[in-house]
Amino acid sequence: MSLNAAMPGLGQMLSSDPPQGSVLVVLGPPGSIKSGMSYSLMAKALDGPGDLDGCGIYITLDESRASIEKNLTSLGIAIHPRIQVADLASFIMFLEDAHKEDLGEEEILGVIAAKTSVPPMFALAGEPKARRLRPRYLAIDSLNGLMSLTKLEGARLRRRLSKLLYTLRQQGLTSFLILETTQGWTNAPELHLADGVIELGFDKTPDDLFRRFVWIRKMRSTEHTLDPYLFEVTPQGLSIVGILIGEPTIPR
Repeated sequence: MSLNAAMPGLGQMLSSDPPQGSVLVVLGPPGSIKSGMSYSLMAKALDGPGDLDGCGIYITLDESRASIEKNLTSLGIAIHPRIQVADLASFIMFLEDAHKEDLGEEEILGVIAAKTSVPPMFALAGEPKARRLRPRYLAIDSLNGLMSLTKLEGARLRRRLSKLLYTLRQQGLTSFLILETTQGWTNAPELHLADGVIELGFDKTPDDLFRRFVWIRKMRSTEHTLDPYLFEVTPQGLSIVGILIGEPTIPR
């Protein structure tokens, strides 16, 4: 996986790539571009050497596929031809309407596991017919939506989530799990189960300007900087622009 080359300037933060099959939590407050960051990293990694026959699956539990793609386009992030965006929330609602009852947490987690276990079909430019590609990257947007759908919490949440993450690792999927939080580090159980944690947030300057930052809080088997870095949305997508000196000043 070419994470350290997947975004301009990210090589300053990561000295090498995390192992394939890593589980990475991308967390931050509303508006911190968690979805855009996760999709962009997947897309750039798929364009790297050796991934031309691989694909990504982006599972949305909070928004529709059209809403996700519109948001990505507004950020200058191109829709990748080998990333399938699956509106799983609508699919689960369809199943519940068909069954006339709520799906249990095991059934919902089973739907996600099944979605990642079957290679999706893609109609690629220049090829006469659609073909199946092996999933290599996965994003679940969001863990908040997953917890809401399953109604899991506490020890039960940790056990069920651990089982799902084990399945993803066994499939060799590098997974981005998006988690919406208030700004700052949190002790959510998802973070202890993950191989890496990428925090996004806002820094408030003394003259009341707001800047976005990205902070690699944890990354197993990979050397990384301990400092937060500023990043911007450019017409070409997301880009690291420099180190943020000191701890971010949380907007009030």
